[in-house]
Amino acid sequence: MPETSASALKQITALWQGVGAKVENMSVEAHDHTLAMTSHLPHLLAFLYMQLMDHQGGEALLPYAGSGFRDFSRIAGGHARMWRDISLDNRDSLLPLLEAYKNQLDTLLEALENQQGDDLESLFEQARRLRNQYRG
Repeated sequence: MPETSASALKQITALWQGVGAKVENMSVEAHDHTLAMTSHLPHLLAFLYMQLMDHQGGEALLPYAGSGFRDFSRIAGGHARMWRDISLDNRDSLLPLLEAYKNQLDTLLEALENQQGDDLESLFEQARRLRNQYRG
């Protein structure tokens, strides 16, 4: 933040580096967007997924759950009050991302409803390539 003194910035940087963190300076807006996309949005989606799971059979479905369920649902185990506060505090970054996600979900629904196999495969292949690219 521009109003942060150089000595305070040096002190807090040393504190975080002391516990093994890699410190990077960025604007508040960049920080909020980055964390909304890489942490907050995935948590919100996992919370919603667990609600849907419960409404669609819950525990009766668990014997059939594989690693995808485990991987996706793990982050829904986070502290509810903490995630409430994070969501409200970063609301301005989360709302447009949720809207964009809703639009992508609508595209997926349309492809399924219209049995557009090529569109589905293209979507899945692009996601697979991106995942492999991001993993390095």
